[in-house]
Amino acid sequence: MNDGYFCLGIIVLVFGASVLYPLYLGIKAFRAARTQHGETRSTLHILALFMAEPAVNSVLVIALLTLFNTNLQSGIWLGLQLTAPMLVLLYPLRGRSFSDPVLRRSCKTMLVFGFFRWALNVCTFGGIDVGIGLLTVPIGFIVLWASTAWARDTIERLSTPPLPAMPPASSPVVQPTTVAKRITAIAAPIAYPPAPLRPAGSPILCPLCHAITAMYDPECTSCGLVFQSRIPAAIATLAEYRLLRPLGAGGMGHAYLAESQSAHELCVIKTPAGVDVAGPDATASRNLRHEGEMLARIRHPHVVRLLDRGVTSAGDYLVLEFVAGPDLEQLLARHGAGISDPQRLRQILRTGAVIATTLHKLASGPQPLLHLDLKPANLIQSSERDGPVLIDFGNARFATQISHPEATIALNNYGTPGYAAPEQYGGRPTAQSDVYGLAATLYHLISGDDPTSHPLHFPALAHLPTDIATALRPALAHTPAERPPIAIFAATLRTLATQRP
Repeated sequence: MNDGYFCLGIIVLVFGASVLYPLYLGIKAFRAARTQHGETRSTLHILALFMAEPAVNSVLVIALLTLFNTNLQSGIWLGLQLTAPMLVLLYPLRGRSFSDPVLRRSCKTMLVFGFFRWALNVCTFGGIDVGIGLLTVPIGFIVLWASTAWARDTIERLSTPPLPAMPPASSPVVQPTTVAKRITAIAAPIAYPPAPLRPAGSPILCPLCHAITAMYDPECTSCGLVFQSRIPAAIATLAEYRLLRPLGAGGMGHAYLAESQSAHELCVIKTPAGVDVAGPDATASRNLRHEGEMLARIRHPHVVRLLDRGVTSAGDYLVLEFVAGPDLEQLLARHGAGISDPQRLRQILRTGAVIATTLHKLASGPQPLLHLDLKPANLIQSSERDGPVLIDFGNARFATQISHPEATIALNNYGTPGYAAPEQYGGRPTAQSDVYGLAATLYHLISGDDPTSHPLHFPALAHLPTDIATALRPALAHTPAERPPIAIFAATLRTLATQRP
């Protein structure tokens, strides 16, 4: 008898936890939706209903069995009658029309989980066979807990301050000579106001001679480059986007400025290197897909935002937000080293503190992420938001991937020489590798000494102000354990910036 009560108690405890914890998550998602708007708010509402369903339907099932037991048909019809309230699990179909690919995928995942939960409950309540029932009950609990774990992580990612609303394309505020652009402001506690409208003639650099040209110029007035001539046919025919000009090329990817035909927003189309020749390089294609997977999981105001991704006959492509402003490498070439200008030196230190804080946020999330390719060219000094924006996640890794180097896809195997930490050359990056990369970047911006000329050596440290050299030297240590944690490094840079004259 005691054993029977014990087993019954265990069953009640497991069942209670299986419905009450999802209900708690549903309430959490509903509360988080109050701070959001648009598609993110709708997704959180769908998640709230998705998580509340087990508890609500459990009450309904008990009520149906208690009140109408004699009138309910047996067999498979009983299973269908008792699971009829689970039709609410079709509500994620609403997400098919969402423009954000991450939110669309979240709704699709809810549909898949919901189908399996419904099918298993039909088999369990239908009493088709005792053996099948004994099998479907534990499988049902496993599916429920798997969907609960997924929903918990999804709610965590979406529970951030909202994107500011953007005027519709048909709004009279938007003139033919302007482009509406919104700022991604989603990481607490930072909240930015909407960006001002950007004139169509805003300057942008020619990818060949780096002369300043107007955004919609058909060619460079300095070197004569016809911008459309450098756009590959494979992406020039994309129906959703109007390709304007190339922006630049790296070792693994090419970037092109484009305009969304539906939203009338500027964006960046990124393709694997070689898409305009015989075909994309296989490693570059894998890196691009990997970068898309990374960016799909990140929502932060100082990280470039993934808008969409797709595949053409020539390979994959990513659609990224267009961040107006020069990168820090261009600023260095234009204004010189920060050591000669106290105001620029303060700005560089503030920039370093913002990026260090961003890296700490990425490395301390539910799925810790490392960038592993920090350098001035991968930091854009945005003209529309307060601080730099981190781009190019082709070399980024989840912390869990670091212990499995055979699964790693690396840009040039380790990053960019001069900025890559010593352990990256051996294929063994750590969380401290980004500390080294950021310190090497700040060293270059402050001293003007390019570390790519002499990787792993920083001779100009001796000529920097003592307090700055003291902060950078341990961050550039060859041994990862000797470097400060990224959060401590961020606090140090923030203090240095406030103490500068």
